[in-house]
Amino acid sequence: MENERIKDWIKVFESPDFLEADLIEARLKDQNIEFYSVNKSDIGYTVEIGKYWSYNAGLPVKIFVHMKDQLKALDLINEDRSNLLDDENLDFGKTEDEMDSEKEKKLL
Repeated sequence: MENERIKDWIKVFESPDFLEADLIEARLKDQNIEFYSVNKSDIGYTVEIGKYWSYNAGLPVKIFVHMKDQLKALDLINEDRSNLLDDENLDFGKTEDEMDSEKEKKLL
């Protein structure tokens, strides 16, 4: 990835997948890293594939942060969090009622 800059902002992420960009934006927001995206709103170049999938057939989404936040943002973006899937208590969409029932069964 080239070091594309706009004034005191530097690009830290680029992808044709706007859903992936949304996830990166959420991570940056959670860590209070100020960012802005370009080409994300160009809906004319987006193709919807089914209910949840889409592909940005135009220019890629680019996410920029202040230069002072570049290393922190890149560390966050590149962090391997796959170990979170190892949690045996990970909830894959159970309702609160289903979870309560399982807790009650364990107590009996």
